[in-house]
Amino acid sequence: MNDTLMTAIIAAGSALLGGAIPSIINYFSISKQKNIELNSKLKEQQKDLYLKYLLVLQKGINEMTNENFLELQNINLEIALYGDDKTSKLANQYYTTLVNQSNNNIPMDPESHKEFQSKIFNAMRKHLKLDTYEEFYIIGYNPN
Repeated sequence: MNDTLMTAIIAAGSALLGGAIPSIINYFSISKQKNIELNSKLKEQQKDLYLKYLLVLQKGINEMTNENFLELQNINLEIALYGDDKTSKLANQYYTTLVNQSNNNIPMDPESHKEFQSKIFNAMRKHLKLDTYEEFYIIGYNPN
């Protein structure tokens, strides 16, 4: 084979490879950046959702009305959809226990409430990379 032809083939191959490497690196860099942005958006959404859940729970503990219970049902579904795995499971267990005991006219004892609330709260904080509390529970207030 002619030396000139061989040199041209090698030069063309080098140029092709040299152009492909930055494109491949750029592709993976953009993909990684998109994932970071999506995760950041989800974390922000979860932070807002977790606060909303705690506020709805507080509202229901202060006074459980049909409207407040419907809010609890809705926020529980949102937590199931957008919350992290552990928080979603704990919130669903708490909700299910509340419904089952209510349907059987058996009030949930205060210690069970405290335990569920503390576990849910700490799962939220852990997922948000915050320190956990030894104990957390929501105290009801109903001046009537």
